[in-house]
Amino acid sequence: MVSGIGVDIVKVARIASLKELDTFLKRIFTDVEIEYIIGRKKCSIQTIAGMFAAKEAFFKAEGGIVGFRWKDVEVVHGGNGVPSIRYKRKPLCKYHLSISHDGEYAVAVVIKEEISMKRGARSEDSGC
Repeated sequence: MVSGIGVDIVKVARIASLKELDTFLKRIFTDVEIEYIIGRKKCSIQTIAGMFAAKEAFFKAEGGIVGFRWKDVEVVHGGNGVPSIRYKRKPLCKYHLSISHDGEYAVAVVIKEEISMKRGARSEDSGC
């Protein structure tokens, strides 16, 4: 069952204009995410903007999280390049992620799905 939806759009120029891009990367992204960004043949500001939008969209899908830290959520890419969300605090939730960028903008959508529970369990017990 869908229990949250978040969307965010980022102007790529906003990321490109950062004077301290390295500081931004280290504050917002995990080591795995930074390795992905740097390891790409073309280290694209659009990629960074898209991954940042994904984190913002995740936060919105969650409805806001008290004590949220940027590195609590990780944007990972499978062997085929498809992005997904890794978030260890909610093991009974599944997150669907789509990122797109074109020219000046990057956009991300996150859909939070509650994983089916055993019959008789209450939804407040799910942790989702």
